[in-house]
Formats: sequence, C-alpha cells, structure tokens
Amino acid sequence: MNTKEGLAKNIRLILLAVVILLLGVFVFWIVNLSQPTKGQETENKKVQLGPMFETESFTVNLSESTKRYIKAQFALELSNSKVKSELEEKLPLLQDAIITVLAKQSLEVLSTPEGKEKLKESVMEAVNSFLEKGKVQKVYFKSFLFS
Repeated sequence: MNTKEGLAKNIRLILLAVVILLLGVFVFWIVNLSQPTKGQETENKKVQLGPMFETESFTVNLSESTKRYIKAQFALELSNSKVKSELEEKLPLLQDAIITVLAKQSLEVLSTPEGKEKLKESVMEAVNSFLEKGKVQKVYFKSFLFS
C-alpha cells in the first residue's frame, strides 16, 4: 500500500503542478491581450490635421485628347489659419494654378497610384508658389474621376 499511496501522492503533485502551470499561462495570455501593441497604440491616436480649405470641383480636358477629361476636387491641409483667408483672397490664382496642373496630366499617368500622388504634389507646389502667409502641407482628394 505504501507504493500505491506514494504513487497517488505523486500523481496529485503532478496534477497540481500542471493546473498551476496552465493557470499561469492563462493569466499571462489575458494580461498580454489586454495591453495594446505598438500598432494599436498608433491607431488609437487621433490624426491631427491642420486647418483645411476645400476647393471647388474642377473639370478639365486631359493633355493628349479633347475627348478625355479629369474631374477632381481637393481638400488642402494648411500650415495655419491665415493661409485660408489668403486663399479666399487669391481664389482666381488658386483656380488657375489647379486648372493648369490638371490640364498637363495624361491618362496613362493618372491611371497609376504613383501618378495620383504626383498630381497631389504638383497641386501643392503650384499653390504654394503664390502663398505668402504659410503653405499647403498636404493635398487630399475629395473626388477624383477621369474618362
């Protein structure tokens, strides 16, 4: 009987150790799931945008053909609120700059993601060329269509 009691005692100790180990793994797993990862932390942070200026919608023929056109509307992120009033004062310059940039575009270039990004950069450079009180920091599409 001594051997059976010793064996039963060893089995109980092993089971107790396994239960404690499983409990530890479970607690570790729960603690790690409740803490946000670095990627989740950046997602949880709100994106801080500067003052915005929305343009009208522009419809312009593409450079290679009169049968093809682009229709686009932009939101301009500004470095400060003074730029917004400057853009309102210089609206004809803004319209001319955007129309000029759009008229130089081709269907092949606009068909690629890189081409769309290049268009945004070109619009930003053209508008920044006449601004004095600040600058456009980023250009966003509000609508974008070409045919």
